[in-house]
Amino acid sequence: MPLVLKNSNGLLIQIRRVTIAPHFLPLSRVLKTRLQKEDTKNLARSWVREFSERGGVPKREFEVGYSRSSGPGGQHVNKTSTKANVRLPLDCRWIPAWAKRDLRAHPTYYVVRTDSLQVSSDVHRSQSQNLAECLRKINFQIEMTASNAIPKPPDIKKMKRIENHEAKFERTKKLAKQHVVGALLFSRISSRYAIRYSQKAIKRGRGKVRPE
Repeated sequence: MPLVLKNSNGLLIQIRRVTIAPHFLPLSRVLKTRLQKEDTKNLARSWVREFSERGGVPKREFEVGYSRSSGPGGQHVNKTSTKANVRLPLDCRWIPAWAKRDLRAHPTYYVVRTDSLQVSSDVHRSQSQNLAECLRKINFQIEMTASNAIPKPPDIKKMKRIENHEAKFERTKKLAKQHVVGALLFSRISSRYAIRYSQKAIKRGRGKVRPE
């Protein structure tokens, strides 16, 4: 039997648990918060894939409430409780441990006071459609956050390009260094020859008599 409460605006809200047939997913607690080893990353990727295939978090894990809608509804708007309010505590065992930090950083869905994800929808005229919209948003956010938190495998082509650029840079630096060293040697040799030539010219000039 649903529980009827009043919200901050004085409107009546029905709170109930949604129960359906058992829904099984690999438990997220078997994976650590940090995904460092490759086998752990593969397990996490498998979790995300199965999460998507099975439709997300089981509905029985959500706390669902309804209130009067301010959206489309014709003559029934503001008269029937069609707006869906869905909350999912982050201590839910189905939420991946490695994704919780990023989920808590989400400004739209995360509620600090209750440490939960919370979504409302009144875009449809029926409770069931608005509920489905809320569940879709939360499950999509969990899936995307969990997927983005898994370190991506290295891009072989990109790594090869970086290696080629580094090798080219080293060759260019080496050639530039050789050019500078060669220029310095040439300058020193030229200076020595110039000094010797000047000294010889001075010596030759000492034995000559200048005409008056």
